[in-house]
Amino acid sequence: MDYYIKLKDSLASTHKEIELSINRIKEKKTKEKDPKRTAILQGSIVGFVSVVIFTYLYHQNKKKKKLILESKEIISQKENETKILEQRISGVHEDLIQLAKTNDIMFLEKFHEVYPNVSQKLLELSPDLSKATLIFCALIWLGFSSKDIAKFTFMQHRSVQIKKSRLRKKLNLGSDVDLYHFLKSLVEN
Repeated sequence: MDYYIKLKDSLASTHKEIELSINRIKEKKTKEKDPKRTAILQGSIVGFVSVVIFTYLYHQNKKKKKLILESKEIISQKENETKILEQRISGVHEDLIQLAKTNDIMFLEKFHEVYPNVSQKLLELSPDLSKATLIFCALIWLGFSSKDIAKFTFMQHRSVQIKKSRLRKKLNLGSDVDLYHFLKSLVEN
């Protein structure tokens, strides 16, 4: 019976060793599989994220190109509109100059139509300006020299200089202020 017990113990210990060896082999296999699976999983995630980022950037780039094209079209359209308006204004401006040169009675009315802010700003500064003074200011605003103003309004050159001086007083301007620049700056401000 002793022999039987020894044999049984020997068999049990061998069985334990075999089980331990099998468990160790299983652990090695699972450890070997985990890094492979982890690497595959990580690679898949990186690949998926890369595809998503690439797709997002591609669509953003496409949108930017579309916006740039639309902006260029709008700019081109606005430039064409500006050219047309400049041509119209130039024509109207030339008509206005001709009315001023001929001392036409429609000059001030046309000037108000073309440049409505000029007289408005002048009247805000000095509400008691007469129609003749507004015409005089309009001629200065259009850039006519004192000599030209005298010629077109049938005045003496000296009378134009005196009228400018009186205008400075009405507008509370010093003699150092350039009247031409002052009148132009009224509309710009």
